[in-house]
Amino acid sequence: MPTKRLIGILSVGASLFASGATILDPSDAPGVTAANYEDLAALFPAVGQVDSVGGLDGSGVLIGDRWVLTAGHIAPSFASSATFKVGGLTYNSSRLITHPDYPFSFQASVHDLALIELATPVLNVDPVSMWAFGSGSGILGHEGTWVGFGLGGTGLTGKQMPAGKRAFTNVIDFFGPFGLPATSFVSDFDRPDGSENAGPGSDPTPTALEGNLTPGDSGGGTFVKIGGRYHLVGINSYMSALDGLADGDYGELSGATNLALYHDWIALETGITPIPEPGVLCLLAGAVWWMLRRRPRGR
Repeated sequence: MPTKRLIGILSVGASLFASGATILDPSDAPGVTAANYEDLAALFPAVGQVDSVGGLDGSGVLIGDRWVLTAGHIAPSFASSATFKVGGLTYNSSRLITHPDYPFSFQASVHDLALIELATPVLNVDPVSMWAFGSGSGILGHEGTWVGFGLGGTGLTGKQMPAGKRAFTNVIDFFGPFGLPATSFVSDFDRPDGSENAGPGSDPTPTALEGNLTPGDSGGGTFVKIGGRYHLVGINSYMSALDGLADGDYGELSGATNLALYHDWIALETGITPIPEPGVLCLLAGAVWWMLRRRPRGR
């Protein structure tokens, strides 16, 4: 049974379970500080810390008053219990539900998702909402905000102590490139001078608070802002590098499990459904109207 540690792997480059965040180096982005990333994270009180017995420690996202979404490797099928710390309080689990197709393997894997049912409702913290795009590729090109607890550091230093809650922004560029899991979406950590970019097709321009996942962010959330509100679209899963050393420096990748593929499973287990894109609502309303219109009238 795996012990609580993070182990590097090879997957077209090195990959690691994710936690924390590396940020733009001050020499590349004058005026941007670690405090900016911490202030951004404070906008997401529903992202808390998970400690599982038999699994790994990481992050989790409150999606219902007694339901937490996290990564499969944080609460795997062989873990016996977990705690979730959020809003200054610690809550015990009553049940852990790992996605049935998640293959725990100490590497970036498909279906890296788990649910934690809490024994008591969370107080004074509102759950987040999930968002359903109208098409499978609708998320690409959006600026994601990645939130979790993990190591710090910059794009030049790579991951460093101390750990803490941070958030960064990054454009969602790909679905599972470079042999990484097809059930994930991926962003790359661009250097402001344009010298480091993961590959063709990615946006080479860094966001104002560009960053990368580090060991400790796993199970945290990736959010997009729509209509002035943040909605959950992914669960942080892994970091990966094309240079063979996944340490969170410039040019590396952040991967999150794409929740669009798992809304049905989440609803089956919890009864919680995403907010559909307005266009989808219009289509559904139109379909209902058409069926009612064609219904034979009573005689």
